[in-house]
Amino acid sequence: WTAGSPFIPREFLHNSRYVSLVWMSFSVMGANLAVLIGLPILLTFTHDLSALEVGLTMVPGAISTSVFGILSGRLTDRVGARLLVWVGSPLMLLAILGLSTNTGSSVWIIATFTGILGAGFGLVNTPLAVAVSRSVRTQMLASALSINSMLFFLGGSLGTAMLIAVVTSRGDAGESLLNPVHSGAGAGFSDAILLLAIPVFVVMALSLRLPGATKPAVVEGTVSVQPEPQAATNWVADCSVPWMPGCKEAVAESKAAALAET
Repeated sequence: WTAGSPFIPREFLHNSRYVSLVWMSFSVMGANLAVLIGLPILLTFTHDLSALEVGLTMVPGAISTSVFGILSGRLTDRVGARLLVWVGSPLMLLAILGLSTNTGSSVWIIATFTGILGAGFGLVNTPLAVAVSRSVRTQMLASALSINSMLFFLGGSLGTAMLIAVVTSRGDAGESLLNPVHSGAGAGFSDAILLLAIPVFVVMALSLRLPGATKPAVVEGTVSVQPEPQAATNWVADCSVPWMPGCKEAVAESKAAALAET
């Protein structure tokens, strides 16, 4: 708090919306990455799948993450980040509960819930990035996104470490499972994946801080879309950059004057 130039600018810490958003990024990546790393281990040692079979099982999650990530990017400005997170986070919760219950079940069931998890993550992640970029001043945008990315991957690392620690400590002992409806192999993975519901609940609780859809302004009975705020800049156009469009005419005039003098 006393440093002249702190690593994390103080205005970020005083911006409650930004703090909520980075905690959401931290939590959502913790739940998602832990599953993506834990499932191949489960499929290899519990289901005896080859590397190719493990990869094919994880394909639905990769495809749905890409498809729904693009879809949410196109819908964020129309419906708002809040609605997309409210749809995506329950999907992630459903997938985590389903995977926790079916760690010893058919590979097809695991692949299905992996696809649902990817869809939920795609719907949550893209609106969060957009909301972060709009919660700070333009001059601080690079720092804000960098810190958000740092906590994003830090959350994934912590979630993965927690999953591996629970799996290692629990093993295959099934006497006191956290998930009462689980049966079969993979008891340790069942408990570990179930605990990943906690960060998803954190995302759902903090989603109230997200902005809703932008409402159009009504002017004299007609509907007009509010213009996007112009990016602030401290740079003054002095024609020092040759490709600056506004300086083309000035450059042409100066060349004509030079030719006239010669």
